[in-house]
Amino acid sequence: MARRLVTIYRLVAALLVCRLVIVLVPGATASFVTVALMVVAAWLPLAGLRFAEELVRRHAARWIKLLALVGGAAFSVIALTIGFVWSGPTLVALATFQAIVVALMVMLITANRTGLSQGERATADTFLIALAATIPMALTDFHAIAPGLPVRFGPFAMLLLVLATSHLVDGADAPRKLVRDVLLCLGGGGLAALASEGSPSAAAFGTALSALALLVERFARSRRGTEGLVRALARADPRDPAALLASHPLLATGRVIEGEALAAWPQATVSTLAAMPVVSDSSVDPDLRDAARDLLDSLAATHLVRLPGDQPRFLAVSAGSFAGPRLGDELILLSRLLERSA
Repeated sequence: MARRLVTIYRLVAALLVCRLVIVLVPGATASFVTVALMVVAAWLPLAGLRFAEELVRRHAARWIKLLALVGGAAFSVIALTIGFVWSGPTLVALATFQAIVVALMVMLITANRTGLSQGERATADTFLIALAATIPMALTDFHAIAPGLPVRFGPFAMLLLVLATSHLVDGADAPRKLVRDVLLCLGGGGLAALASEGSPSAAAFGTALSALALLVERFARSRRGTEGLVRALARADPRDPAALLASHPLLATGRVIEGEALAAWPQATVSTLAAMPVVSDSSVDPDLRDAARDLLDSLAATHLVRLPGDQPRFLAVSAGSFAGPRLGDELILLSRLLERSA
């Protein structure tokens, strides 16, 4: 999931840079930048679709993937051939393609959210809110669809997408915090509009500036570090398994899985998985991946931590929020500590 999100961030950054450069460079150079802008815009829907699949741990229908892939390729070819003189109908077609893929992403998340844990549903809902708001905002970028607007809201849609994904680490509080941030941004835009006697440009500038300030603060705070598993485990008594499992909310809400809860799967498969300190979608061999996914999905879990005992026992953990790349290593450390304390 992290790789998919990084891809989205890179495309969003390229999109915003192209939008800025077009305004600053002469007409001839701007034509080349427009081609790059359209190529990026053509592939952003596919990147969003791949991220949505990871978010709900489900594949989209094959025809949806083909639509996003063929559309991205087709509009890239158009941009590189006749893109220097984009016509109104071509731009409308690109906007329609983007809106259709985003709408299909919304449907994918909505249809599959019920099978997720509470934390995972909150994460999916946060992205869902951003997608629902992105469609009308992005369409205002196309003059053929919305002529005469004093402000184009496409860049705001990109900022909203980044702002929403910055909350994926907040679990159940993510939707509420996203709504709070949006209200803060609108408040900043409202203050700027009041100060400029109702200027739409000033209101847009104030809104964007507020969003950027929130993003800078959020990523700076993430670099300072939040309450991670390692810090929580370091404060717990390493000789007390109960203290280790109660040291962090992620662990305290986990469920112990053993005995009859594992009876539906072949004993050989369960024993093989129990030989691993942590079972996740990305940690198992390809030949066991389907079985591991089936087991994780049935338990609404993202990770299974091996617990000490004579029979296979796991702690089913639902990261729910956007699990960082270090989580697997931190859970392996937990498994080792539990073995030492047994």
